[in-house]
Amino acid sequence: MDLRVSYSDAIIAGDSLIGFSQRNSGQYVGVDLKSGKTLWTSEPRQGAKAALQRAGSLIFSLESESKLVVARESRTAFDVVKRYKVADEQTWSQPAISGNRIFVKDVSTLALWTIN
Repeated sequence: MDLRVSYSDAIIAGDSLIGFSQRNSGQYVGVDLKSGKTLWTSEPRQGAKAALQRAGSLIFSLESESKLVVARESRTAFDVVKRYKVADEQTWSQPAISGNRIFVKDVSTLALWTIN
């Protein structure tokens, strides 16, 4: 599969590479690092762009449509825990994570979200 992860950053999670592909109107993709084989693809039409960040065993994806997606690492699926609307305008930057805080930058503001 041609990953084409432009406008997003792929992350390494264990022995997998997880990224966001523009195929099928945007979908998440898991790839085996050793073989290069596709392990899974998410549902299509997830969005235009996404910036991924890993913290522990969780994956944080800030989609350009102002949604923060939290997912568990998995070799079998994009395992979404929760989706949050985090801004009123488009988000183009990678989320910055520090402890239980997540910094989210949209077009004109910077917001701090705290996770308990």
